[in-house]
Amino acid sequence: MLAVLAAPVARADPARGGQLARQWCDNCHVIDSKPAGAVPQGPPSFATISHSGTTADQLRAFLSHPHGASRTWP
Repeated sequence: MLAVLAAPVARADPARGGQLARQWCDNCHVIDSKPAGAVPQGPPSFATISHSGTTADQLRAFLSHPHGASRTWP
């Protein structure tokens, strides 16, 4: 009975996340190991962000608003 009442668990889809990152982020951020966009040095790479101590909730809040060169990372 508990299983019926429990909310479905959201699962991350790395392939879809990678596709979205390449679509929306790689003009400024380094997604993989090498830059794909025109900015060789600038916003933090995804590797740097992943090791920054930022929680999923903080990242979600940050990404819920447009950001650019004038917005500072938390």
